[in-house]
Amino acid sequence: MSKYFSEKDIEIYRQCFKLYAKEGFVTSAEKLGYIMRSLNLKPTKTELSNYFNKYKKEDGQIDFAEFLNVIHLHTQTENANEEILAAFKAYDINKKGYLTAKELKAILTTTGEKLSNRDVEMIIQEVNGPSKDDKISYEKLLKILSTPLSGF
Repeated sequence: MSKYFSEKDIEIYRQCFKLYAKEGFVTSAEKLGYIMRSLNLKPTKTELSNYFNKYKKEDGQIDFAEFLNVIHLHTQTENANEEILAAFKAYDINKKGYLTAKELKAILTTTGEKLSNRDVEMIIQEVNGPSKDDKISYEKLLKILSTPLSGF
């Protein structure tokens, strides 16, 4: 893997892996996702399941060497922020730079990994704060969505 990552990157990945996989291996797609998200990567549930099934050994575990394979594969395909921004821009047919709360709710509850109405309301409240503005800047929304949650 050293041909794909710098020694510094490998050390960062190793420290993160050891922090969350104290046993030296990962035994579930959920735990794999937790570690990847702590590295500010954004795999979907489907991607995590696929990575886990592809890279787990016969004992059902992913060790650090296999984890590096997962990271390499994922970083080759992930460009989440640009993809999300492009998707929001595609819905913004008048190129206003924002979506209405109603438009955003329709998108987030009916496409991709669907969110609940409650989750969407919480996102809108986070983006707009105490303002009752119906306009949701998708660039501000993307910034909030891509910020890692504390405590996770």
